[in-house]
Parts: sequence; structure tokens; C-alpha cells
Amino acid sequence: MLLQALHTSPAPASAAALPGSPDPNDEGPSGMPVYCMAFEWSMDLFEVSRYFPAAEKHALTESLRNTSRRICIHLSQAWRARHTPLRFAQCLAEADAAIAETRVWIDFAFRCQYITEEGCRQLQQQSRVLSRMLHALSP
Repeated sequence: MLLQALHTSPAPASAAALPGSPDPNDEGPSGMPVYCMAFEWSMDLFEVSRYFPAAEKHALTESLRNTSRRICIHLSQAWRARHTPLRFAQCLAEADAAIAETRVWIDFAFRCQYITEEGCRQLQQQSRVLSRMLHALSP
């Protein structure tokens, strides 16, 4: 019952007036095109990794999924820190590092012949676009 009340009760009027309180109309990180692209790329990688051999579950599959998801986590943190330039830049740098790590896992998947050359090329191209988008956001 309490959970239902939390989801259906409107926020008190005074909460919106408090400095630093969340804006109920705020889209969050999903308002950032780079976040949306990173999320879709991570989901693409998830779909690709579903076909990796079971023996690679811990070594490659989970690593690829985790690093690609970490990009979205860092972008979400950047969104929350967007009014603090130094922290914002740090979160973007962490997201870019996660992109670089994900690219390494993609290379391993290709060399192990779990993805095609064309698939590898497309995934790597998407990672370069993401990196350029991040660099364009850096203060």
C-alpha cells in the first residue's frame, strides 16, 4: 500500500520550491541524445552477446554487458552533476573510458569469431560516434 501511495500521491507544493529539489518535469538523462544513443548501443550489444557460447558467460559476455551499461550509468551521473563543471567533465571522462573498455571487449568477441567483421565494424563505428558526442559535451 505504501508503494502505491508513493506512486500516486502528488508531491507537496512546498517540495518544488526547495532549492535543489528535483523538477518533476525533468526528463533526466534520457533528455541527452548521447545517453539515448549509448542506451541503444548497450541494448544492441546485449542482443549480440546473447549468442556467445555459454563458456564465455563470465569472461566475455558479462564484461561486455557491464562496460556498455556503465556508459549509461556515468552519463546519468553527468546529468545529475551538470551544474558542477568539474564533476560533469569527470563523469563524461569516465563514460568515455567505459566506451574504450567496451571496444576492447568487442575486439575480443570479433577475434574469437563470435561476431562478424561487419558487425564489429558497425559496433566500433557507433562507439566512435559516442566518443565524439561526449567530447563535444566536455566543458
